[in-house]
Formats: sequence, structure tokens, C-alpha cells
Amino acid sequence: MNPIPSNQFNQPNDLTAVKPAAENSVRPDWTLDHAVQGAHDSVDRAGEGAQQTVDRVADAFAPPLQPFQDKLKEASDALGQSADQVRQMSKEKAESLRAVVRDNPLVALSAAAALGMLLARLGR
Repeated sequence: MNPIPSNQFNQPNDLTAVKPAAENSVRPDWTLDHAVQGAHDSVDRAGEGAQQTVDRVADAFAPPLQPFQDKLKEASDALGQSADQVRQMSKEKAESLRAVVRDNPLVALSAAAALGMLLARLGR
């Protein structure tokens, strides 16, 4: 007589019916490897599903956002051109100032001293 009655599938619930691991035909390390591989496969499938969802959402939002992207590209290009113009102008002005200092060193030295005195007074 079984100490625990059989379940609804007519399988014995007797704990003595379970074979020890040594008697099983499956190696214990294979079971762990199998479980790890199954988990890895599940994560891969979930990742693929998430990627497909992200792609669908991106495709859905891409057409409405295209005009904004175009305007942003135009603004970026215009800003880049303006920055190039400012760099060129600053180089030209710096070269012009160098030429004035080379031609009139006494005037440049006097102007620098006057500017330094003005800044010192303002800093007090």
C-alpha cells in the first residue's frame, strides 16, 4: 500500500518511486547544461521580439518626424556655415590687429596700458 494516494493521472505519489540520481539515465550536469541553454534560447527569443517591436514603433514614428529631421538638418548646416564664417572673420581681425601692433608698437603699448588701468578701476 502506498503511503500517499495516487493522483488523478494514476501516477504513484509514493516517494519511493523516485529513482536516485545515480540510477537516472540522464547525467545531472547535462540537465544543468540543458536548463542553461533553454534559458539562453528564451532570452534570445525575447530579445528578437523586443527588437521587432522597436523596429515597428520606429517605422510608425519615422514618417511624421521626417519634416522635423529635415529642418534640424538644415539648421545644423546653417549653424555650421555661420561658425565657419565667424572663425574666418576672427582670423582676419586678429591678423589685422597684429599688423597694426607691428606697424605702431608704441601706440599699441599705450592702448594696452590704458585698457589695463580702466579694467583695474572697474574691478575695485
